[in-house]
Amino acid sequence: MELTSKCNERCVHCYIPHKFKLNNITDELYYSTLEQLSKMGVLSVTLSGGEPMCHPHFKEYLRAAKKYDFYVNILSNLTLLDDETIQIMKESNVSSVQVSLYSMIPEHHDTITTLPGSFEKTKNAILKLIENDIPLHVSCPTMKGNKDDFKDVLAWCHEHKIRAHTDYIMMAQYNHETENLANRLSVEEAGKVIETIALGDEEYQKAILEPDFIERCNQAQFNPERRLCGVGISTCCMVSNGNVYPCAGWQEMVLGNLKDDTLQNIWDNSEKIKWLRGLKMKDLGNGECCKCDKAAFCAPCMVRNANESPTGNPLEINRHFCAVAAKNKQIVLDWRNAKLKEV
Repeated sequence: MELTSKCNERCVHCYIPHKFKLNNITDELYYSTLEQLSKMGVLSVTLSGGEPMCHPHFKEYLRAAKKYDFYVNILSNLTLLDDETIQIMKESNVSSVQVSLYSMIPEHHDTITTLPGSFEKTKNAILKLIENDIPLHVSCPTMKGNKDDFKDVLAWCHEHKIRAHTDYIMMAQYNHETENLANRLSVEEAGKVIETIALGDEEYQKAILEPDFIERCNQAQFNPERRLCGVGISTCCMVSNGNVYPCAGWQEMVLGNLKDDTLQNIWDNSEKIKWLRGLKMKDLGNGECCKCDKAAFCAPCMVRNANESPTGNPLEINRHFCAVAAKNKQIVLDWRNAKLKEV
Protein backbone atom coordinates (compact mmCIF):
# COMPACT_ATOMS: atom_id res chain seq x y z
CA MET A 1 0.00 0.00 0.00
CA GLU A 2 1.42 3.31 -1.12
CA LEU A 3 0.52 5.74 1.68
CA THR A 4 1.86 8.69 -0.26
CA SER A 5 3.55 9.31 -3.56
CA LYS A 6 5.44 12.19 -1.92
CA CYS A 7 9.12 11.65 -1.16
CA ASN A 8 11.82 13.77 0.40
CA GLU A 9 14.43 12.17 -1.86
CA ARG A 10 14.70 12.37 -5.64
CA CYS A 11 16.68 9.25 -6.44
CA VAL A 12 18.19 9.33 -9.91
CA HIS A 13 17.09 5.78 -10.76
CA CYS A 14 13.53 5.87 -9.39
CA TYR A 15 10.82 4.29 -11.59
CA ILE A 16 8.20 6.70 -10.21
CA PRO A 17 8.33 9.97 -12.20
CA HIS A 18 9.15 12.77 -9.79
CA LYS A 19 6.42 14.98 -11.27
CA PHE A 20 3.80 12.52 -9.96
CA LYS A 21 5.01 12.52 -6.34
CA LEU A 22 2.13 14.68 -5.13
CA ASN A 23 -0.57 12.74 -3.28
CA ASN A 24 -1.41 11.35 0.15
CA ILE A 25 -3.88 8.54 0.72
CA THR A 26 -6.99 9.70 2.58
CA ASP A 27 -7.93 8.33 6.00
CA GLU A 28 -11.20 7.01 4.60
CA LEU A 29 -9.49 5.05 1.82
CA TYR A 30 -6.73 3.72 4.07
CA TYR A 31 -8.97 2.38 6.82
CA SER A 32 -11.49 1.03 4.33
CA THR A 33 -8.72 -0.85 2.53
CA LEU A 34 -7.39 -2.35 5.77
CA GLU A 35 -10.87 -3.64 6.54
CA GLN A 36 -11.20 -5.16 3.07
CA LEU A 37 -7.79 -6.79 3.30
CA SER A 38 -8.70 -8.34 6.63
CA LYS A 39 -11.96 -9.78 5.30
CA MET A 40 -10.08 -11.26 2.32
CA GLY A 41 -7.71 -13.11 4.65
CA VAL A 42 -4.61 -11.22 3.57
CA LEU A 43 -1.53 -12.24 5.56
CA SER A 44 1.00 -9.49 4.89
CA VAL A 45 0.76 -5.75 4.25
CA THR A 46 3.66 -3.56 3.13
CA LEU A 47 3.43 0.18 3.78
CA SER A 48 5.40 2.11 1.18
CA GLY A 49 5.61 5.30 -0.85
CA GLY A 50 7.08 7.54 -2.07
CA GLU A 51 8.40 7.81 1.42
CA PRO A 52 5.65 6.53 3.76
CA MET A 53 6.85 8.64 6.67
CA CYS A 54 6.07 11.75 4.60
CA HIS A 55 2.40 11.04 5.27
CA PRO A 56 1.26 13.14 8.25
CA HIS A 57 -0.70 10.17 9.66
CA PHE A 58 1.98 7.49 9.19
CA LYS A 59 2.22 6.70 12.89
CA GLU A 60 -1.53 6.28 13.28
CA TYR A 61 -1.64 4.16 10.13
CA LEU A 62 1.11 1.89 11.43
CA ARG A 63 -0.76 1.31 14.70
CA ALA A 64 -3.99 0.61 12.80
CA ALA A 65 -2.38 -1.95 10.46
CA LYS A 66 -1.15 -4.05 13.36
CA LYS A 67 -4.61 -4.16 14.95
CA TYR A 68 -5.63 -6.51 12.13
CA ASP A 69 -2.76 -8.88 12.96
CA PHE A 70 -1.12 -8.56 9.54
CA TYR A 71 2.56 -9.14 9.06
CA VAL A 72 3.46 -5.48 8.61
CA ASN A 73 6.44 -4.51 6.46
CA ILE A 74 7.73 -1.01 5.83
CA LEU A 75 9.68 0.28 2.82
CA SER A 76 11.40 3.52 3.80
CA ASN A 77 14.58 5.57 3.33
CA LEU A 78 14.48 6.09 7.14
CA THR A 79 15.64 9.71 6.93
CA LEU A 80 12.52 10.79 8.85
CA LEU A 81 12.71 8.09 11.52
CA ASP A 82 12.29 9.35 15.09
CA ASP A 83 12.16 7.78 18.54
CA GLU A 84 8.37 7.78 18.67
CA THR A 85 8.16 5.85 15.39
CA ILE A 86 10.69 3.32 16.66
CA GLN A 87 8.57 2.79 19.77
CA ILE A 88 5.44 2.27 17.65
CA MET A 89 7.35 -0.23 15.50
CA LYS A 90 8.30 -2.16 18.62
CA GLU A 91 4.78 -2.08 20.05
CA SER A 92 3.32 -3.08 16.70
CA ASN A 93 5.80 -5.94 16.31
CA VAL A 94 6.71 -4.81 12.79
CA SER A 95 7.81 -7.81 10.75
CA SER A 96 10.50 -6.07 8.71
CA VAL A 97 11.83 -2.75 7.52
CA GLN A 98 13.54 -2.48 4.13
CA VAL A 99 15.83 0.42 3.31
CA SER A 100 18.24 1.24 0.49
CA LEU A 101 21.83 2.13 1.29
CA TYR A 102 23.76 2.96 -1.87
CA SER A 103 27.32 3.41 -0.65
CA MET A 104 29.49 3.77 2.43
CA ILE A 105 30.89 6.92 0.78
CA PRO A 106 28.47 9.69 1.86
CA GLU A 107 28.92 11.74 -1.31
CA HIS A 108 28.06 8.77 -3.54
CA HIS A 109 24.92 7.91 -1.58
CA ASP A 110 23.76 11.54 -1.46
CA THR A 111 24.38 12.02 -5.19
CA ILE A 112 22.00 9.14 -5.91
CA THR A 113 19.28 10.36 -3.52
CA THR A 114 19.98 14.04 -4.36
CA LEU A 115 19.29 14.78 -0.68
CA PRO A 116 22.34 16.23 1.10
CA GLY A 117 23.00 14.50 4.42
CA SER A 118 20.79 11.51 3.57
CA PHE A 119 23.62 9.00 4.03
CA GLU A 120 24.23 9.93 7.64
CA LYS A 121 20.50 9.98 8.43
CA THR A 122 19.86 6.59 6.83
CA LYS A 123 22.96 4.93 8.30
CA ASN A 124 22.22 6.23 11.81
CA ALA A 125 18.58 5.15 11.52
CA ILE A 126 19.69 1.66 10.54
CA LEU A 127 21.89 1.48 13.64
CA LYS A 128 18.97 2.64 15.80
CA LEU A 129 16.74 -0.11 14.44
CA ILE A 130 19.46 -2.65 15.20
CA GLU A 131 19.72 -1.35 18.76
CA ASN A 132 15.97 -1.82 19.14
CA ASP A 133 15.91 -5.35 17.67
CA ILE A 134 13.66 -4.38 14.76
CA PRO A 135 14.09 -6.78 11.80
CA LEU A 136 15.88 -5.05 8.95
CA HIS A 137 16.77 -5.71 5.33
CA VAL A 138 19.15 -3.48 3.36
CA SER A 139 19.12 -3.31 -0.42
CA CYS A 140 21.91 -1.74 -2.43
CA PRO A 141 20.73 -1.13 -6.00
CA THR A 142 23.88 -0.86 -8.10
CA MET A 143 24.16 1.72 -10.86
CA LYS A 144 26.81 3.90 -12.47
CA GLY A 145 27.06 6.18 -9.45
CA ASN A 146 27.96 3.37 -7.01
CA LYS A 147 29.13 0.49 -9.22
CA ASP A 148 32.29 0.02 -7.15
CA ASP A 149 30.63 0.53 -3.75
CA PHE A 150 28.20 -2.33 -3.21
CA LYS A 151 30.81 -4.70 -1.76
CA ASP A 152 31.54 -2.27 1.07
CA VAL A 153 27.82 -1.88 1.80
CA LEU A 154 27.35 -5.66 1.96
CA ALA A 155 30.43 -6.00 4.17
CA TRP A 156 29.16 -3.29 6.55
CA CYS A 157 25.78 -5.01 6.76
CA HIS A 158 27.42 -8.39 7.39
CA GLU A 159 29.46 -6.82 10.18
CA HIS A 160 26.22 -5.61 11.79
CA LYS A 161 24.39 -8.89 11.12
CA ILE A 162 21.89 -7.30 8.74
CA ARG A 163 20.39 -9.12 5.77
CA ALA A 164 21.53 -7.36 2.61
CA HIS A 165 21.63 -7.80 -1.14
CA THR A 166 22.58 -5.89 -4.26
CA ASP A 167 20.64 -5.63 -7.50
CA TYR A 168 22.06 -4.52 -10.86
CA ILE A 169 18.63 -4.49 -12.56
CA MET A 170 16.99 -1.13 -13.25
CA MET A 171 13.66 -0.50 -14.95
CA ALA A 172 12.36 2.54 -16.81
CA GLN A 173 9.77 4.84 -15.30
CA TYR A 174 6.22 3.57 -15.42
CA ASN A 175 5.12 6.27 -17.89
CA HIS A 176 7.76 4.98 -20.39
CA GLU A 177 10.12 7.86 -19.87
CA THR A 178 13.67 6.51 -19.83
CA GLU A 179 15.84 9.34 -18.50
CA ASN A 180 16.52 7.36 -15.34
CA LEU A 181 18.14 4.60 -17.43
CA ALA A 182 21.13 6.87 -18.03
CA ASN A 183 22.15 5.57 -14.58
CA ARG A 184 21.76 1.89 -15.50
CA LEU A 185 24.86 -0.25 -15.73
CA SER A 186 26.01 -1.20 -19.20
CA VAL A 187 26.11 -4.91 -20.02
CA GLU A 188 29.85 -4.96 -19.35
CA GLU A 189 29.43 -3.15 -16.04
CA ALA A 190 26.63 -5.52 -15.02
CA GLY A 191 28.95 -8.39 -15.90
CA LYS A 192 31.53 -7.18 -13.40
CA VAL A 193 28.88 -7.11 -10.66
CA ILE A 194 27.67 -10.59 -11.62
CA GLU A 195 31.22 -11.87 -11.52
CA THR A 196 31.82 -10.42 -8.07
CA ILE A 197 28.55 -11.77 -6.63
CA ALA A 198 28.36 -15.18 -8.29
CA LEU A 199 32.00 -16.10 -8.13
CA GLY A 200 32.31 -14.91 -4.55
CA ASP A 201 29.71 -17.48 -3.49
CA GLU A 202 31.38 -20.76 -2.57
CA GLU A 203 28.15 -22.74 -2.73
CA TYR A 204 27.43 -21.44 -6.22
CA GLN A 205 30.98 -22.30 -7.27
CA LYS A 206 30.44 -25.88 -6.13
CA ALA A 207 27.19 -26.05 -8.11
CA ILE A 208 28.89 -24.71 -11.25
CA LEU A 209 31.56 -27.42 -11.03
CA GLU A 210 29.09 -30.29 -10.68
CA PRO A 211 29.39 -32.75 -13.60
CA ASP A 212 25.74 -32.28 -14.59
CA PHE A 213 25.79 -28.45 -14.47
CA ILE A 214 25.67 -27.98 -18.25
CA GLU A 215 22.91 -30.56 -18.56
CA ARG A 216 20.87 -28.82 -15.87
CA CYS A 217 21.36 -25.47 -17.60
CA ASN A 218 20.06 -26.96 -20.83
CA GLN A 219 17.08 -28.49 -19.03
CA ALA A 220 16.17 -25.05 -17.65
CA GLN A 221 14.76 -24.01 -21.01
CA PHE A 222 11.40 -22.34 -20.46
CA ASN A 223 8.35 -24.56 -20.69
CA PRO A 224 5.90 -22.93 -23.16
CA GLU A 225 2.98 -23.85 -20.88
CA ARG A 226 4.57 -22.47 -17.71
CA ARG A 227 2.81 -19.53 -16.10
CA LEU A 228 4.58 -16.39 -17.20
CA CYS A 229 4.37 -14.51 -13.92
CA GLY A 230 2.92 -14.68 -10.43
CA VAL A 231 1.29 -11.23 -10.52
CA GLY A 232 -2.32 -11.34 -9.44
CA ILE A 233 -1.79 -14.75 -7.84
CA SER A 234 -0.50 -13.94 -4.37
CA THR A 235 0.15 -10.19 -4.41
CA CYS A 236 -1.09 -6.87 -5.69
CA CYS A 237 -0.39 -3.21 -5.02
CA MET A 238 -2.27 0.04 -4.63
CA VAL A 239 -1.32 3.69 -4.79
CA SER A 240 -2.55 6.64 -2.78
CA ASN A 241 -5.20 7.64 -5.35
CA GLY A 242 -6.89 4.22 -5.03
CA ASN A 243 -5.55 2.61 -8.20
CA VAL A 244 -4.82 -1.10 -7.89
CA TYR A 245 -2.03 -2.55 -10.04
CA PRO A 246 -0.23 -5.91 -10.34
CA CYS A 247 3.23 -5.32 -8.88
CA ALA A 248 5.66 -2.65 -7.78
CA GLY A 249 6.68 -0.48 -10.69
CA TRP A 250 3.79 -1.35 -13.00
CA GLN A 251 1.51 1.51 -12.06
CA GLU A 252 0.29 2.03 -15.61
CA MET A 253 -1.45 -1.37 -15.54
CA VAL A 254 -4.52 -0.22 -13.59
CA LEU A 255 -6.73 -3.14 -12.57
CA GLY A 256 -9.37 -0.96 -10.91
CA ASN A 257 -9.81 1.80 -8.39
CA LEU A 258 -10.87 1.37 -4.76
CA LYS A 259 -12.87 4.58 -4.83
CA ASP A 260 -15.18 2.98 -7.39
CA ASP A 261 -15.01 -0.72 -6.57
CA THR A 262 -14.13 -3.21 -3.84
CA LEU A 263 -10.76 -4.90 -3.70
CA GLN A 264 -12.47 -8.30 -3.64
CA ASN A 265 -14.32 -7.55 -6.88
CA ILE A 266 -11.17 -6.21 -8.56
CA TRP A 267 -9.22 -9.29 -7.44
CA ASP A 268 -11.89 -11.71 -8.61
CA ASN A 269 -13.31 -10.05 -11.71
CA SER A 270 -10.93 -7.51 -13.26
CA GLU A 271 -10.52 -8.38 -16.93
CA LYS A 272 -6.90 -7.27 -16.84
CA ILE A 273 -6.03 -9.45 -13.86
CA LYS A 274 -7.70 -12.43 -15.52
CA TRP A 275 -5.62 -11.78 -18.65
CA LEU A 276 -2.40 -11.56 -16.61
CA ARG A 277 -3.18 -14.80 -14.77
CA GLY A 278 -3.71 -16.61 -18.06
CA LEU A 279 -0.42 -15.65 -19.69
CA LYS A 280 2.14 -18.38 -20.37
CA MET A 281 5.78 -18.39 -21.40
CA LYS A 282 4.80 -19.05 -25.02
CA ASP A 283 3.07 -15.65 -25.08
CA LEU A 284 6.31 -13.76 -24.37
CA GLY A 285 7.93 -12.57 -27.57
CA ASN A 286 5.80 -14.98 -29.61
CA GLY A 287 7.53 -17.90 -27.95
CA GLU A 288 11.08 -16.74 -28.61
CA CYS A 289 12.13 -17.09 -24.95
CA CYS A 290 11.14 -20.76 -24.94
CA LYS A 291 13.80 -21.44 -27.58
CA CYS A 292 16.58 -19.51 -25.84
CA ASP A 293 19.67 -21.27 -24.51
CA LYS A 294 20.16 -18.67 -21.77
CA ALA A 295 17.03 -19.50 -19.78
CA ALA A 296 19.05 -20.70 -16.78
CA PHE A 297 20.57 -17.22 -16.51
CA CYS A 298 17.47 -15.12 -17.16
CA ALA A 299 14.31 -14.08 -15.33
CA PRO A 300 11.88 -12.43 -17.77
CA CYS A 301 9.78 -9.68 -16.24
CA MET A 302 6.67 -8.10 -17.72
CA VAL A 303 6.95 -4.83 -15.82
CA ARG A 304 10.50 -4.26 -17.04
CA ASN A 305 9.31 -4.98 -20.56
CA ALA A 306 6.24 -2.75 -20.29
CA ASN A 307 7.94 0.26 -18.73
CA GLU A 308 10.70 0.35 -21.33
CA SER A 309 8.44 -0.41 -24.29
CA PRO A 310 7.24 2.76 -26.08
CA THR A 311 3.80 1.15 -26.40
CA GLY A 312 3.76 -0.33 -22.88
CA ASN A 313 3.69 -3.90 -24.23
CA PRO A 314 4.61 -6.33 -21.43
CA LEU A 315 5.15 -9.16 -23.92
CA GLU A 316 7.75 -7.26 -25.94
CA ILE A 317 11.17 -8.71 -25.16
CA ASN A 318 13.63 -6.27 -23.57
CA ARG A 319 16.92 -6.85 -25.37
CA HIS A 320 19.04 -5.22 -22.67
CA PHE A 321 18.16 -8.01 -20.26
CA CYS A 322 18.80 -10.62 -22.97
CA ALA A 323 22.31 -9.22 -23.28
CA VAL A 324 22.79 -9.28 -19.50
CA ALA A 325 21.66 -12.94 -19.42
CA ALA A 326 24.14 -13.76 -22.18
CA LYS A 327 26.91 -12.05 -20.23
CA ASN A 328 25.91 -13.96 -17.09
CA LYS A 329 26.13 -17.27 -18.95
CA GLN A 330 29.47 -16.38 -20.51
CA ILE A 331 31.00 -15.44 -17.15
CA VAL A 332 29.84 -18.64 -15.46
CA LEU A 333 30.88 -21.00 -18.27
CA ASP A 334 34.25 -19.31 -18.77
CA TRP A 335 34.96 -19.63 -15.05
CA ARG A 336 33.87 -23.28 -15.08
CA ASN A 337 36.08 -24.13 -18.04
CA ALA A 338 39.08 -22.40 -16.48
CA LYS A 339 38.64 -24.26 -13.19
CA LEU A 340 38.25 -27.64 -14.91
CA LYS A 341 41.44 -27.02 -16.84
CA GLU A 342 43.22 -26.33 -13.56
CA VAL A 343 41.99 -29.65 -12.21
